[in-house]
Amino acid sequence: MDALKVVLFLSVVLGHINTPFHHYIFAFHIPAFFFLSGFLMKRKSLSETGSDFVRLVVPFFIFSALGIAIELSKRFALGRDFPDFGPMLYSIYIAYESTVPYYGFVLWFLPVLFLAKFITRVLLSRVESVLIPAILSSVVLFFYKDYQYVLPSAAGVDKLFVTVPFLMLGFAFREVKPKDDRLLFFASSLFVVLCAGYNAIPYFDIGSSKVIYNGLSILFPVFLAISFFSFSGC
Repeated sequence: MDALKVVLFLSVVLGHINTPFHHYIFAFHIPAFFFLSGFLMKRKSLSETGSDFVRLVVPFFIFSALGIAIELSKRFALGRDFPDFGPMLYSIYIAYESTVPYYGFVLWFLPVLFLAKFITRVLLSRVESVLIPAILSSVVLFFYKDYQYVLPSAAGVDKLFVTVPFLMLGFAFREVKPKDDRLLFFASSLFVVLCAGYNAIPYFDIGSSKVIYNGLSILFPVFLAISFFSFSGC
């Protein structure tokens, strides 16, 4: 578990600098992060929503406002034109886009994670078994490319359709995780190797609402995370 956290943390950092591994990092880091968040989420506990708001949404508003202030100060000091405030504020606080050219643009995942966890908890509170939402999540991901460009950006809806399923799958995995770690490691690693061997590694730039994959390869981050879990005996 700790090893996976370290890998995801480093991948997020490396994913936002110019490295030769950019495409490989974007093949898994954000979806695996949501999968891990689902794995660690308490079962059907809506009472955690308040603490999630404090931990995720409040810092988002604080640091996004600080980022805007720094960007405006920089432009003023350098004599540059100020950005168009309407589209900038919409992208930051309504669409949660990572394409906004200002400091703090990477904070989009905080409100999206809050909303994804809330939606997942609501859905789980309506069912007894996690298998049905897990299967539905896989179906939603499989067909995501067929409707991703018609989803609205407001409230991060286009992002929630891809992050909620990964969160749900992480939670479901914790609930039904097989005891045989060796078999689990072999099966999950085989899927990862096949994706790499057939050049079917996906690309997830969720902050920019850009997801590229072929069929079941969209589950690549899930099986990669599972291989880490089973290898470390989590």
